[in-house]
Amino acid sequence: MGRYYSIILFLFFSQLIFGQISVSDTTSIDNEYREDQFYISVTYNLLGRKLEGISQSGFSSGFHVGFIRDMPINKKRNVAIGLGLGISSNSYNQNLLISKNNEQEIEYSILDKSVTPYTKNKFSTYLLEIPLEFRWRTSTPTDYNF
Repeated sequence: MGRYYSIILFLFFSQLIFGQISVSDTTSIDNEYREDQFYISVTYNLLGRKLEGISQSGFSSGFHVGFIRDMPINKKRNVAIGLGLGISSNSYNQNLLISKNNEQEIEYSILDKSVTPYTKNKFSTYLLEIPLEFRWRTSTPTDYNF
C-alpha cells in the first residue's frame, strides 16, 4: 500500500516541478496589443420629469449588446480610441394616452377606463449604437492589472 502512495506523491510533485516554466520562456510578447471589448447590458428604464398623474406600470427594460474595437494612437499602446457598433432595445410602460383629436392635433392624456378600453401604454425604441471612447490604461501585453 505504501508503494501506491509513493507513486502518487511522485506524480504530484513531478507535475509541480515541470509546471514552473517561466512565461517569457514559452510565449512571445504581442507587439500589436489591443483591448477589444464585447459589451452586454440590461437596464431598468425610469421616466424622468413626469406630468402629474403619469405613472409607470410593469417592467420597463432595456437590452444593449455590441463590440468596441481598440485603436492605439501611441507607441506604448496605452492611449487609444475605441470605436464600436451595437444595438439597443428599450421599452417604457406607462399610463399615458397619445391620440389625435378631430382637427388631427396630437393630444396627451392619462389612460382612463371610462374613455378607452386600454389601461396601459408601451413605448419601445430600437437603436443602432456607435460608441466612441478615449482610452487611457496602465495595462501592458504581459501585465493586465489596472
